[in-house]
Amino acid sequence: MRLIRGLFWFLLLLVAGLVAGAFVIPERAAAERSIEIARPAAVVYALVDGYGRFNDWSPWAELDPSARYTFEGPRRGVGARMTWASEDPSVGRGEQSIVEAEPYARVVHRVVFDGRQESLATMTLEPVAGGTRVRWRLEADFPLRIGGSFFDDLVGRWFSTLLDRFVGADYERGLVRLKALAESLPDVDVAGLEVSEGDSDGGPAYAIPGLEATTDLAGTSAVLGPAIAELLAFAERRGIAVDGAPYTVIRGHADGRWQFDAAIPVVRNDAPGAGRVVATEAATGRHLDFRHVGDWASLETTHARAEAWLAIEGLREVGAREEHYRTDPPFPADATGDVIVRVYVD
Repeated sequence: MRLIRGLFWFLLLLVAGLVAGAFVIPERAAAERSIEIARPAAVVYALVDGYGRFNDWSPWAELDPSARYTFEGPRRGVGARMTWASEDPSVGRGEQSIVEAEPYARVVHRVVFDGRQESLATMTLEPVAGGTRVRWRLEADFPLRIGGSFFDDLVGRWFSTLLDRFVGADYERGLVRLKALAESLPDVDVAGLEVSEGDSDGGPAYAIPGLEATTDLAGTSAVLGPAIAELLAFAERRGIAVDGAPYTVIRGHADGRWQFDAAIPVVRNDAPGAGRVVATEAATGRHLDFRHVGDWASLETTHARAEAWLAIEGLREVGAREEHYRTDPPFPADATGDVIVRVYVD
C-alpha cells in the first residue's frame, strides 16, 4: 500500500512539474540556420520568391519523389501557393504560401503541415563580400489554452523545446542544396530586370533577311537604319498599315558581329515583296520579354541578364531571339532607347 501511495504522489508531482514547467517554456519557438552563397542577392531571391524551383533545393523533395504538388496563384511574390501530399509520413501533406516579400531582402512563407499548427518560415538575404548570406528561420507559437485542447497544447509546448533539433538538420541540408543550385547559375546580377510573359499568335510581316553588321552603334546604324527605312517606305507605297514596332530576328552573334533579319509587323502582307523585301510571318509561341531602357552599348548587358534569368527559371530557349524597338533603332549614343528583348521558350 505504501508503494502504491508513493507511486501516486510521484506521478502527481511529475504531472504537476510538467504542467508548471510548460508555463515557464516560452510560447514561441524558433530554429535558424544560415549559409553564404557566392551569388548576388537578386539571384538567390529569384529562387526563393516562388515555388517554381523549390523542389530543386528543398531538403524534403528527395524523400519522396512520387509526392504530388499543386501550384496556385501568381508564379512569384505574395499569393504564390504550393500544396503537397505524400504517403511517406516524413513528408506528409500540407501547404505553404508567400505572405510577405521584400525584393532581394526577405521572403516570408506561411507553412501548415497536415492541417495542424501554422508556422512562419522566413528567408533573409544579406549582401556580404563575394555574395549573399541567407538566413532561414522557422518560428511557431505553442500556446497553452485552458479547455479540451490543454493536453495537446501541453505536449506541443514541450515539443517546442526540440524544434531546433528536429528542423535544424533539414534546414542545413536545404541551404546546402540552395547554395549548389544558385552557384550553378550565371554570376549575373538580375536586380531590377523587367520581365513579362506572353504568348504570340504571330501575324503578317515584311522583312529584309540576311543582314550583317558589327555590334557597335556605328556599324549597326549603317545597316539597320536603312533597312527599316526601306521596309517602311515599301509599306507606305503599297498602302499597307504598320501594326507595331520594327524588330530584328537575330540569326547569329559572334566576334563583335551579328546576323539578323530586319522586319516590320503589318496588318496584311498580301502584296508581293520587291528587291530585298519579302513577305513573312512573325514567330508564334510562349515568350519572355525583357525590357531594356538605356543606351545602345548596354543592350548587350540586357541580353546577358535575360540569359541568366532563363537559367534561374530553368527554361530552355527555342527559336530565334528578337529585339523590338520602341525607340527608332539604332538610337544615338547619347540617347536612351526603349527595346524589348524577346526570347521564345518551351
